[in-house]
Amino acid sequence: MPTWVCRELNKIIFNFFWSGKQDLVARNVFFQCPDLDGFSVVSIQLKVYSLLSQWVKRLVVCPNGWTFLLKYWLLDRFNATLLEVLPSTIDFAVSRLPPFYCALFTAWSALKGSSVSSDLVIGSGLSDSIPIASASCKASYLLPLSLNIVQPHCVLKFASSFGALD
Repeated sequence: MPTWVCRELNKIIFNFFWSGKQDLVARNVFFQCPDLDGFSVVSIQLKVYSLLSQWVKRLVVCPNGWTFLLKYWLLDRFNATLLEVLPSTIDFAVSRLPPFYCALFTAWSALKGSSVSSDLVIGSGLSDSIPIASASCKASYLLPLSLNIVQPHCVLKFASSFGALD
């Protein structure tokens, strides 16, 4: 998804939520569940990443004709196979690929995707990593949320107007 689209969608969501007034809570807190003092607002960027992770799952579970085109681009641009690129996406300049494939590998990297004992997993290096073959879209969305828990706090710029919000 282009950056400007994500920015516009977030602008619409937060303007609706705050009725066009100034934000009173840090935006990262919005995406958390109510148990963590959040509002369960959907993170557009994480949702896109979780949807793109399902394409990686398709690569592993049931490769189709579209994988030939991806393999062609990987061989043409990097002289590498898919199993060489996925475990170490940061070592390749994925911006040289067509937009969809670039977004696919960017999402894979953002979800901490890698190869662990010949299996592709998201959330690598964590105790709760998920094999991509069994990862649902929901699990791919919730994993990065659980990694980025933000403690709500009063932002100094609001303290003079509203006092302590903690």
